[in-house]
Amino acid sequence: MAFFTGLIIDIFYNSLGTHMAAMTLMAFIRPIWLNAITPRGGYENVESPAIKDLSLSWFLAYAVPLLFIHLAVVFFIEAGGFHMFFYVISKVFMSTLLTVLVLVIIQYLFYSKGRFS
Repeated sequence: MAFFTGLIIDIFYNSLGTHMAAMTLMAFIRPIWLNAITPRGGYENVESPAIKDLSLSWFLAYAVPLLFIHLAVVFFIEAGGFHMFFYVISKVFMSTLLTVLVLVIIQYLFYSKGRFS
C-alpha cells in the first residue's frame, strides 16, 4: 500500500520515485518502530494511531521519527547525495516541525474525542 501511495504521489509530482522509495522504507520501519514504543502489556484495541485514541505524547513519539525518516529520504534523494548534508538536515528538521504542527492541529480540529464518544 505504501509503495502504491508513493507511486501516486510521484506521478502527480513528477518526482521519479523519491516518494515511492521513502514510503516503502517507512512501511518497512513502521512495525519495528511500533514494537519499540509498545508497552509490555500492549495497547487496548485502537483503530488508528491518533491523538483521540492514545495521547499527544504517544502520537508525537510515533509520528516524528517516521516523518523524519520519510523526509530525510525524500530530501537526500532530491539533493542527489550527501554533499549538502547540513542544508538538507536543516530542511528535514524544519519540514518535520512544520508537518508535525499541521498534523497535530488537524488531529485536534477534525478528530476530537467528543465526536467519537
